[in-house]
Amino acid sequence: MNLKTLSSEGKIAYLIKPILKVLQEAGGQLERSEIKERIADMDDQIAEYSVLEKKSKQTGNTYKEFNFKFNFVIKDLYFNDLLTYTDSSPVTLTEKGLYLDVDKLDVQKEIIEPSKKHWEELSKNNKKNKTVNVSDNEEETQAEEKSKTISRKICLPLLPKCLPKSSKLFPEHY
Repeated sequence: MNLKTLSSEGKIAYLIKPILKVLQEAGGQLERSEIKERIADMDDQIAEYSVLEKKSKQTGNTYKEFNFKFNFVIKDLYFNDLLTYTDSSPVTLTEKGLYLDVDKLDVQKEIIEPSKKHWEELSKNNKKNKTVNVSDNEEETQAEEKSKTISRKICLPLLPKCLPKSSKLFPEHY
């Protein structure tokens, strides 16, 4: 099986066991960069894939697809309570992840499928938030327009009375 030709989900599934193994071998805690190095050292296909650069069709920028897939695996393992992490700390296996028998793990059934539910929930929440934000923006725009209308009707006619006659800011009012 060639890692580079797998589907997106297949690439993620392929990386799960090696990541868990290197974390278990290290006692349950490593920096992301160290995990990447160790899984590349243990598997030639991962090593080739990890350095492969692609070019974005939209921006023209180059990127490593491996980094995206790696981060998805970390989140999938987090969703399944196998590890914890923060942006500034190492990746740490939970007790469940530390004692998991990786060789007997059914990646599709035990990791990918349960993770899909989390991703779908995140997607739904993001769509809800976007809808809320759009309606909030519409309300803000309407309030701004109402405020401008009030200013034009009330404040502008009073302006000549407030400013000295010599003011040339609004000559149309003199």
